Amino acid sequence: MDNPSNTEQIWQSPPEPIAQILNAPSPPTILLSPNRQWMVELEKPSLQAIAHYAEPEIPLAGLLLNPKTNTLSRLSFYQNLKIRAVSAGEGDRTVALPNSPQIGYVKWSPNSQKLAFTLTQDTGLELWVVDVDSLTAQKLTEPTLNAAYGEPYRWLSDEALICKFIPSHRGEPPAKPNIPLGPIIQENFSGKSPSRTYTNLLKNPHDEALFEYYLTANLEKVTLDGHRTLLVSESLIHEAVPSPNSKYLLLTQLHRPFSYQLPASFFPKTVRVIDNTGNLIYEVADVPLFMRRTTKFDEVRTGRREISWRNDTDATLHWVEALDEGNPTHDVAKRDTLYELVAPFTDAPKQLWQSEYRFHHIIWGKEDVALVWERWYDTRKERIWRIYPQTPDSPPQLLFDRSYEDKYTDPGSPMTTLRFQRYRVLRFAPQSNTIYLSGRGASPNGVHPFLDSLDLETGHTQRLWQCQDP
Repeated sequence: MDNPSNTEQIWQSPPEPIAQILNAPSPPTILLSPNRQWMVELEKPSLQAIAHYAEPEIPLAGLLLNPKTNTLSRLSFYQNLKIRAVSAGEGDRTVALPNSPQIGYVKWSPNSQKLAFTLTQDTGLELWVVDVDSLTAQKLTEPTLNAAYGEPYRWLSDEALICKFIPSHRGEPPAKPNIPLGPIIQENFSGKSPSRTYTNLLKNPHDEALFEYYLTANLEKVTLDGHRTLLVSESLIHEAVPSPNSKYLLLTQLHRPFSYQLPASFFPKTVRVIDNTGNLIYEVADVPLFMRRTTKFDEVRTGRREISWRNDTDATLHWVEALDEGNPTHDVAKRDTLYELVAPFTDAPKQLWQSEYRFHHIIWGKEDVALVWERWYDTRKERIWRIYPQTPDSPPQLLFDRSYEDKYTDPGSPMTTLRFQRYRVLRFAPQSNTIYLSGRGASPNGVHPFLDSLDLETGHTQRLWQCQDP
């Protein structure tokens, strides 16, 4: 009789009805076009194939990379893509793609006429574009996109995309030496400090070489006819975000020294503004390695952080700087300052607001309206302010002061709309400073989603609709 421990085992299917439940189709993911006339339905496989989880993985700086495709490993993907008009009367239109497609990074063009996405092949990531009217799918690139860190592409305009590519002459990955070339030396620049535990970190110089190998990319502009223009050559590019008017790119690049104690998001980086031909316009920040001094969640970097474009203007940068050296244990009256700088970035930055807690996020509206959130982790306190970007000397208006863990008092989230066909801003009622809030409506009696209006001049809210029990 065979020893059960030596019997060859194979993967087996569960009995019914468990198999039927596991193989049931997943609900599709829906993406509306910017003009809200089209929607794309993306179908996920009910279960990922075992081969998907058997792909090789390399742990580097907090990332798990697939060396065959130069992407993050275990990426979820879609297996089918359908486009339909939002108006009634027209059914789904399936886009013809290669067999067994692995679809990812789906993005509408600003004018809603094109749909871009990636297809994962055995050797890498391809960029494809579909024309909505004809449903013609066109392959723009070979499988050379670099998706190891950050998004591999973004729309720049209706006719062009910004892409990260693997350098054509990259060669083979650095070979691991049989014998270490020397000792591993680590330096402590910040003195004694507590630390958190992270996984998949760099361990030695060979890991550092692999990290640079897989993340190094060329930044190129690709037009819909396939023409490519080099903007930035061979750099550790995290992202390049177009300004709302598409004239500039906010470019973030990592650089040495790397850390063996922290993931890539803490590594030194430079943030620059370049134009859409690759010329340097403005040095925003050279951010050093973030060495934690406490384990508190409200600790942040010193210097400029949360650097981004204002969504409601053509090309205006905004960022936050800590007033407490980023250390939440310091007893100070104000924690953070919000700044902005308008293109061409030659004037002095303008201060818009100062926070008593830690800056959390901002939603832009228009010249005289933006909503900004501040939070403090230890007390779970949250405040929501209306600020006046055009006249920053105007006193900010406190709208809500609450605990963000108290679901019963949640005022809801502001509803937004698209400006410049891709950047989200507050949705206003016609000819007014009234916005809309939607929320889950949690209460002792259950969850009843709602829609409110909020008059920013008076602070008065009005319930417009709420779901009722059946």
